[in-house]
Amino acid sequence: MTVRVVVIGAGGRLGGFACRLLEAEPGFGVVARVGRGDDLAAIAGRHAGAVALEVTVAGRGALHAETCVRAGLPTVVGTSGVTDDEQRALDRLARERATGVLILPNFSRGAALLAALAQQAARLFPDVELIERHRPTKRDAPSGTARRLASELEALTGKPVPIHSLRLPGSDATHELTFGARGESFSIVHEARGLEAYADGILRSLAAVHDVVGARRGWTAL
Repeated sequence: MTVRVVVIGAGGRLGGFACRLLEAEPGFGVVARVGRGDDLAAIAGRHAGAVALEVTVAGRGALHAETCVRAGLPTVVGTSGVTDDEQRALDRLARERATGVLILPNFSRGAALLAALAQQAARLFPDVELIERHRPTKRDAPSGTARRLASELEALTGKPVPIHSLRLPGSDATHELTFGARGESFSIVHEARGLEAYADGILRSLAAVHDVVGARRGWTAL
């Protein structure tokens, strides 16, 4: 069975990569490429049985996911900026429509592991700061991954987590957490060296979303 995919943001850097990946991967195929100015509701309505992949710009993911869910398409959101309130609203809508939404603003396995290790480290080192580095063309600063990491750690430690955002030529997507305590420090670093780091997450999430009801966030939802 082929997973038929509507790619929203197909003209972007990640969207273009996703299209090439899906067309080369057995068991997947692109049935529609949605760009700026296209009628998403109409396109989604013409592709019953497909899955939507939302990879546009930060802050647009929830709106596009809502449109797709209303058309009956399970949706993977790979865009940062989906708030907890938006996730709850998507969860209610998706359950009403008996379909699913997966929210993975970072498709990398290493980023998921970074978040899990950070939770463990924060129980012993409650003082932490975060440095994130990206290419100069990345629009959001801090990154969605950095904001989510900081929010989760702040909820656990009760302390603010300063974020230092660097936008420099030659930088890939890097997130570095440094924890400090009396006489010692502990650092965790994840580097995504190119879009290939996101390939497995894209494929796994698109294959898994058909089995989801409601809206779930993160690799643990796969």
